[in-house]
Amino acid sequence: MLVTDWGEINSQDTLYRTAKNVEEATKLALQQTSVDMSMVADDASFGQTMLDLVANGTLSEERLDESVARVLQLKKDLGLFTDPFADPQLATTVGSQQDVNAARDAVRESVTLLKNENNVLPLKVNDKVLFIGPTLDSTRLMGGGWNVHWQGPSNEDGDAVYQGFGDTILRGVRQVTGKAPKYMQGVDIDGEALIDIDNVVRAASKADKVVVGLGEHTYAENGGNIGQLLLPEKHIELVSAIANQTNTPIVVVLVQGRPRGLGTIAQNAAAILNAYLPGAYGGLPIAELLYGRVSPSGRLPTTYPATEAQASATIWQSSYGEYAPQWAFGYGLGYSNITYSNVTLSHSDLQMGAPVTVSVTVTNHGPHVQKEVV
Repeated sequence: MLVTDWGEINSQDTLYRTAKNVEEATKLALQQTSVDMSMVADDASFGQTMLDLVANGTLSEERLDESVARVLQLKKDLGLFTDPFADPQLATTVGSQQDVNAARDAVRESVTLLKNENNVLPLKVNDKVLFIGPTLDSTRLMGGGWNVHWQGPSNEDGDAVYQGFGDTILRGVRQVTGKAPKYMQGVDIDGEALIDIDNVVRAASKADKVVVGLGEHTYAENGGNIGQLLLPEKHIELVSAIANQTNTPIVVVLVQGRPRGLGTIAQNAAAILNAYLPGAYGGLPIAELLYGRVSPSGRLPTTYPATEAQASATIWQSSYGEYAPQWAFGYGLGYSNITYSNVTLSHSDLQMGAPVTVSVTVTNHGPHVQKEVV
């Protein structure tokens, strides 16, 4: 069966203006497409209008029969006529250890190290580290939108909405190091205000290293529309204040659903780790990556733009256009020295139906165990 996206039948009238009213929108959808269901939960106009169209002879009952048959067939195929309710025991699998392990493994293999000057990472357990930033002490911010709610958990929901499931980066650090991390918020997630900045800078100056967790509030679809690509101004100011007033190396962890512009962070941070949206159980694996329990092996799935003009760049750029992104598609670092050698082809002629096999020797010179994307 075919179902629309949310409210898209009526959107022909209200949004796209391809129909003069809801009646015409419904008629177009049913007469010119094979759509079976209108996805909408707070408007009954589709069903009533459809019945009106049948009653006045505009729409045939046979057209309704086609969609009804497909809906009923799907329900039959799913077994809903013989067993309409799910097995209650399935609820016991929520948060199962195998699912938690799978979620954490996905984070270990996807987080991307974008910068690591002077091997500031990995951190050492005996380093005196100050942790700063809203994304380090939040489960909900690691999940983004379509996470509990459409737009993700609200500020009022907080992390309590997870009912004990999930973790945070700070809790992961505690688990890896065996001690409570020193933490200061420094800035709110929306970047509206710096928080206790003088004391933050003072504490940063006494630390061996500083880890700053930045990113975005939760969002989905239109709720995430932004006017500019840059991270919130106060996020950038926080890193600048530490960089300008201390000599402490700065590690930035980005928790974000898209490559936000970094401004001066790209220069001020000694190391940058892009965690994307790692999910509710992302805290421990990110801590493992920070402390070298795992060496980063993720690679950028898109180009990371340096300017807003490059925002549409993914893999291809025209030869006559300047190509100077912040980081290119496929870029990513690890903690080990990996070299490639002995690249060979099975044959040098490229012909239809004759695959070419490429062989390469990849050598890990240490000092870490390393997964490598070739």
